[in-house]
Amino acid sequence: MVEITYQIVLSTLQTIALIVGITYYLIIMRNSQRAQQLQLETRQSQALTSMMQWQTSKEAWRDHVEWSKMDWEDYDDFEDKYGSDVNPEHYILRQIKVGYYNRIGLLIKYGVIDKNFAYDMGGTEYIQQWNKYGEIVKIQRELYDIPNYGIHWEYLYDEMVKIAKQKGHDTTVKYHISYTDEIKQKMT
Repeated sequence: MVEITYQIVLSTLQTIALIVGITYYLIIMRNSQRAQQLQLETRQSQALTSMMQWQTSKEAWRDHVEWSKMDWEDYDDFEDKYGSDVNPEHYILRQIKVGYYNRIGLLIKYGVIDKNFAYDMGGTEYIQQWNKYGEIVKIQRELYDIPNYGIHWEYLYDEMVKIAKQKGHDTTVKYHISYTDEIKQKMT
């Protein structure tokens, strides 16, 4: 017959306590990970939502339409029409828009927002806007010796293009909002 001693009882209780402690620790860790994930998702949503608030005012949409209607033949033509010396309003608008796209790219680069989430929020626009303005940004980086000018917008563009290609979306279109002959042809 097995003799139950104080030593065996104590050893069994210690083992049970250890198992309970490990189980409790694992449950706490799992809950902590869930809370961190939820907090990250909330932060991502808040960051992008606050950046997208510009879309809630008529003035912002008027600016967006004006920005989208800008048209030029080459860089000299761009400067003649929209340079800060001749058109300070367009210069201000340009800095607002470049800053906006830069911030989104920066948030993606540092993992504050998920790039797929950003793509779903406006990836096609980000690509098309860079296709239209990217060359201007690159020229201005060099001309004005601002090597980081628009650099995070370009990063945003590169990341959005990767996603668009995976989805089979066209990455060559330049942003436009006019009811052009090309669009009219698509309607027929």
